Amino acid sequence: MSLITFTQIPLAYNQRMQSASKVQECCGRSIGYSEYGDPQGLPVLYCHGTPGSSVECELAEQSARRHGLRLIAPDRPGYGETDAAYEMGHAAWAQVVMQLLQRLGIERYAVLGISGGGPNALALAAADVERVVALSLVCALGPTALPDLARAAHPFVQWLLRRVQRTPRWLDWLMLRPVAAIGHALPRLAVASMRLYNGRADRPCLSRPAVVELLTKNMRRAFQQGSAGGARDLRLMITPWDFSLERIALPVRLWHGTADELLLPEHSRWIAAHLAHAELQRVPGAAHFSLPFDHIEAIMDDLAARALSAA
Repeated sequence: MSLITFTQIPLAYNQRMQSASKVQECCGRSIGYSEYGDPQGLPVLYCHGTPGSSVECELAEQSARRHGLRLIAPDRPGYGETDAAYEMGHAAWAQVVMQLLQRLGIERYAVLGISGGGPNALALAAADVERVVALSLVCALGPTALPDLARAAHPFVQWLLRRVQRTPRWLDWLMLRPVAAIGHALPRLAVASMRLYNGRADRPCLSRPAVVELLTKNMRRAFQQGSAGGARDLRLMITPWDFSLERIALPVRLWHGTADELLLPEHSRWIAAHLAHAELQRVPGAAHFSLPFDHIEAIMDDLAARALSAA
């Protein structure tokens, strides 16, 4: 594993494409997804964060078009337009995504996982070893079923993990469902609240109008089914991963901000240490939200170069 520092690169938000939501039937379930970028380009499977939806992928739209990449972003179970599946693990979801890509006629593709989408991206790379040509992870969530990684998170995240272990029904009824209702009906209020429990380094990013606009759309879509997606994600966060990192042989690029207080850099360091070939890009001063929003150009430049050369 090599360690490289990166300087900040600003992100422009002009000339975004608005992607129509689509639905496919896969494995007996409705799977909602969105597409951005070049419809004829090399496919990149985008794994959104927690909570989140396929709309989040819009942040990479401009870079995808510049590189000729086709972004495909499925909603995870319970989010957006994908049927809820509380008991479905990472490995089973990877099989559903693989069937979605087969129905779309995709043979080889790259994968990009953001935050809580990191485990899903890794599970997909472990399951579809012949077709995944490149993998990048951004401020990725590690296996928080491990006590050391559970502690390497914001105190609010640690509190959520304790509650879902001890009183999952109480957490769902008294917190997740009201939060989901607010997130869908009043998404700007939900985004504003994010500034309160995220670190100081993220607050300027979370105050920018373009970021607020995107996150508002993301929250509204994420919670249109209520709390189902968030409840499943929290259950998986206290459950050991059901896939093996040893199956991933391709080089993996990880990005993590040094000022990330939501998920400390220990998460990416743990993942990198357990992969056969990994490079960790440490971004000085970047936090959990400012990393993907302010550095998406560098992230996509790197992913495009590796994916296009391997495809």
